[in-house]
Amino acid sequence: MVVAAEQTHEYGYTLPREELDITQLFPRVMALHEVLPNDTRAEHLIRSLGATALDNQVEAPVAVRPRFAHLMDAMQQAAAGNPTARQLVETNVRTDVIERTIKAGHVMEVPLEVDDDGAIMQHGQTMEAVQANTLRYASELPQMRRRAEAETRNAFAIDTARRLGLLEEYNVVVFSPAADDMTDEQMEHAGFFVQTMSMAIQSTGYRKGQLRTESAFVAGVARPGAARHDRQALRALGERWGVDLDKPATETLASALLIHKECMPNGVVDIVELFDRELGTFFGEGKPRQDYIAYRQQCERRQQSFEPRVQAITRELLEAAPLVSTPQAATALLQQLSGKHMIEKAAEDHTIDPWVFGPQSAAHIEMARWQAEQGNTELAMHEVRSAVSADQSRSCPSGGTAAPQTQTAESSSATSSRSSDECEFISKQCPVCKKKNVKTVVTKTSIRGACGCSKRK
Repeated sequence: MVVAAEQTHEYGYTLPREELDITQLFPRVMALHEVLPNDTRAEHLIRSLGATALDNQVEAPVAVRPRFAHLMDAMQQAAAGNPTARQLVETNVRTDVIERTIKAGHVMEVPLEVDDDGAIMQHGQTMEAVQANTLRYASELPQMRRRAEAETRNAFAIDTARRLGLLEEYNVVVFSPAADDMTDEQMEHAGFFVQTMSMAIQSTGYRKGQLRTESAFVAGVARPGAARHDRQALRALGERWGVDLDKPATETLASALLIHKECMPNGVVDIVELFDRELGTFFGEGKPRQDYIAYRQQCERRQQSFEPRVQAITRELLEAAPLVSTPQAATALLQQLSGKHMIEKAAEDHTIDPWVFGPQSAAHIEMARWQAEQGNTELAMHEVRSAVSADQSRSCPSGGTAAPQTQTAESSSATSSRSSDECEFISKQCPVCKKKNVKTVVTKTSIRGACGCSKRK
């Protein structure tokens, strides 16, 4: 704990005086919560949004000061011509598209703002408002509630670190592993992609005068079905840095670190490289190593290739804005449109893993790709429509209060999947022998038809 000359802050806790350069007291890597002054804002918000808040009966008695209250508000103001609101909607769409489509092997960056009151703004909302909504709507499962509380404490700690001036020389780094206290079914319902058991590594700090959060998505397993190795890598990183990271997933999420910028001059990819060095992986996956700086640029180009879809989703959201009556409906519409457009994108972009949309949808995407290669445009479009109707994709894990999605598809062309590694359905036509209504089995490595035709991926 930092002990220094203090001043009382508006929220009721104390901060060292601005003229004290507290960074001179710190090592290169340290546990964030161990060096900050006491901050009761997070506990105040968590207590005020307890179990009854899930029924929307309790409002947080803290100032949230949102520029836009939620996505619905931004959609409606953007539809009325507000350019700032439109920018907010686009940012929400852009983030959802990435998190929904790429579960490992990607780096993205989100700029943050600081309003006139000194509050951090993300997607046009204050940090308090973002965390209040997380606690209200994203905590159906007890395990997810605990994660939401850890994220809330981290958010307020990041705000305190910024007010202290720490983010000029340090980044706050948070490791968010996949849950280790939930069944696969619970994890899938909460939005985790269990095939990769992905972990987000987030770094928040100033770069070129702009406050930013970088997120790198790394796999917690070398390949689907393999044993998890993320905790092993985190344990080794903790030993390297002299901090304890050998903890269960939720405790790891709660253990934000301050890491000096000199230790990560290239940003979050430097942390990813250290993670991989411990495992012999690339972004946690059993793939050949690449240059991390060049790969980061590749991520930027890939994200740019999604931009036409981002703009199309944004336009559709604004067209529907007058008909949206609740914040939950706005979020559901974003999820629906994002899933649809990115399935269409996946049918033509073979770098997208179709299994992020669920096994049944993946089977139809694989068939759409196959039909397109044969020049069967109409049949490919039919498979894409079937893939959209079976979409089970999610963006970031949330444990939201919506009921689990049921596996559905067109009765004439699909049946339920029995395994996350294999999907069986009836294809309208084999693209090789042209036989109609062929029983087809799709796995991660092959497509096999009962007609005898097959293809290795």
